[in-house]
Amino acid sequence: MPIGDMVTGQASVAGGGSSYLEVKPTGTEEWVIHNIYCPDGIALILRLWDGTLTTDWRSAPGPFNNLALHVNATRWLRIVNNDAAAQVLGYDGIKSHI
Repeated sequence: MPIGDMVTGQASVAGGGSSYLEVKPTGTEEWVIHNIYCPDGIALILRLWDGTLTTDWRSAPGPFNNLALHVNATRWLRIVNNDAAAQVLGYDGIKSHI
């Protein structure tokens, strides 16, 4: 995929705060995530993760639009379903580096 192409993902994620949708490029790719999708009002945790350290920087009802979250293979995003029930979560953005 060339720079500027859309990146997207979607999955059903179990509830309870221990399951997540991982937003992680491979290799040297870098992405800018613009939107995170979920049913209105679902409790999400946005977690920056580097494989060892984690930063929960947003815990609120979603969805989230007009973001600029930069992720790569060494620092990526986990969208945690903090709701009681399983939910379909998704994201989109663009590839910013190959």
